[in-house]
Amino acid sequence: MGAPYRTKDQYIEIYRYTVEYLRDKKGVHNFLYAFSPGSPFNNTEASFLETYPGDDYVDILGFDTYYDGTSQGWFDTVVNDAKLISRLADSKGKIAAFTEFGYSSVKPTGTKDLQFFTKLAAALKSDPDAKRMAYMLTWANFNTDSIFVPYRNAPNGLGDHELLPDFVNYYNDAFTSFSDEVRAGKPYSRKVLAVKEQPFMHIASPTANQTVPTTKPTTIRAHAVNQKVKKMTYSIGSDPAEHPMTLDAEGFYYTADWTPGAALDESGTTLTVKSYAKNGQVLSQTIQVFVSDVQGNPDPLVVDTFDLYKGSNELLDAAYSPAGDLNTITLDPDHKYGGKYGLRFDYNVGGQGYTGEVKNMNNADWSEANKLKLWLAPDGSGQKLVLQVNASGISFEAYPSLAGTAAGVVEIPFSQFTPAPWDTANAGKVMTKENLKDIRSFGIYVNKAEGTAGTAGTLYFDDIQAYNDGTGGVPNGGTGPGSMPAQPGLLYGFESDAQGWTVDVNNAGAGTASVTADAYAEGAHALAASFSLAGSDFELVKFENIDLSAVDTLSAQVKLAGGTAKARLYVKTGASWAWADSGPVDVDSSGFQTISLPLAGISDLSSVKAIGLKFESFSGTGASAVYLDDVRLTKN
Repeated sequence: MGAPYRTKDQYIEIYRYTVEYLRDKKGVHNFLYAFSPGSPFNNTEASFLETYPGDDYVDILGFDTYYDGTSQGWFDTVVNDAKLISRLADSKGKIAAFTEFGYSSVKPTGTKDLQFFTKLAAALKSDPDAKRMAYMLTWANFNTDSIFVPYRNAPNGLGDHELLPDFVNYYNDAFTSFSDEVRAGKPYSRKVLAVKEQPFMHIASPTANQTVPTTKPTTIRAHAVNQKVKKMTYSIGSDPAEHPMTLDAEGFYYTADWTPGAALDESGTTLTVKSYAKNGQVLSQTIQVFVSDVQGNPDPLVVDTFDLYKGSNELLDAAYSPAGDLNTITLDPDHKYGGKYGLRFDYNVGGQGYTGEVKNMNNADWSEANKLKLWLAPDGSGQKLVLQVNASGISFEAYPSLAGTAAGVVEIPFSQFTPAPWDTANAGKVMTKENLKDIRSFGIYVNKAEGTAGTAGTLYFDDIQAYNDGTGGVPNGGTGPGSMPAQPGLLYGFESDAQGWTVDVNNAGAGTASVTADAYAEGAHALAASFSLAGSDFELVKFENIDLSAVDTLSAQVKLAGGTAKARLYVKTGASWAWADSGPVDVDSSGFQTISLPLAGISDLSSVKAIGLKFESFSGTGASAVYLDDVRLTKN
């Protein structure tokens, strides 16, 4: 998920810094460090190792993948990835592990695959290399919207989860060992001989293929481990002159400031750092950097014109992050709409059935635009082209046709973008001015379409940008049909799920918020969360972008299972998340109490970031529970 927001070299340096800070600066030596990129790796070591920080920084090789309940090929992919990692771990003297896995979007009922755990175990056992995963780690249960470990005898009427029998079979399989069996083996009493640490030096900044300013200084930072450094120097390009670097005030990095100057403007060059040890050993690293005072595209509405990469495919690769099956992107001077270059996108969807490239948009503001336009040269393949815009955390998609071969400008109104099919939590939402204020990434994907003969092809793109043609069509924000400003009526009734409400600022041992039929004010269910009356306070909150400018009052009904408390209904609005609340209202177990928040006078109601209730000033003993229901909007 984080791939669009860093280059591979930035990730490597962030990883190295984390290890060095803990190990070398803070003296922490009881951690094992796992390298765990997201699957799949297409049976290639290069894909897995793309962001690998080096053997000196990693103890465990692992991978991260989640099942959707329908793609049976997922189990084959897990086996292929596990085989690859086991063999690679052997060659590097590392531990191989299944460092993160799970079954996504499992609810209390309706699970599509009731043999998930035993199918996964059987798949891993089927291969002698894949089965050698040292451990498997799944995610925790934070609410009933995403259940990763089947529960037994859960409260609020949940009982046993329908996946529990399969999980018990998985537990009983001789292939698995849970914590009690592991402890019985006394693994921590075993003596282990570690490989001797070797001298190593790396350039921390700038990172490889980074663009540095022409007329302003760039700080070069380098760090050496397991070496008694006598001096460090840097040199530029083919110039043999070595310039001294000095140890910083914290004694961690050797640094120097470098201003490239006009002679290197709009060009690429190399930066070499050498570390000279007191014993005569010399460590060296050379990276490529690019020089320009133009840092990226200054227009936030422009995704890409492909003319700011100085003709370098290395810079292009650094700006985009791949996903799915293997693909290749290159700058093409012949297939373009304007300028010097277009984008050539060579794809093959014969493995996972999809491939893509994603660019970080750095939270660009598209709220004044109403369309996306781009130049596209399709390949006539009939495959499914997906243009994905992540707006305020929601992945919206549009699907231009690849049926023909005629190149031309494609215009797609934002009203035609819909949430990605896998993003069920946001199903039915539309693009609004509010969520267009935060454009996080833009992705180009090709999915294998049913009935298409081939799997490989080539597409060309250019001049991708958002713009406003003056025809409107983008609502302000809010919830409900059309996502216009929220209208009077029931906002949250909690009849089937928690609707995204969670426990926050928890100083009362509050449990996960979940739906219950034990008490309710409307319908047949309410939201419930247990807590300790010995605590001081906690909050139930729904984080979302919602427009409340068309209503006058927000209200909610609250009841306790026991004891008493004071409750405040609040909203947080605007860029500063300004707080406004109802004031304290007494609540107890005698019945539901209506808490109302008049909205008049509250600023930025068209940009509400959160709705919540704060519970405090408890009286009573032991455990209690809060019931929340009938969160409602009214207009005078």
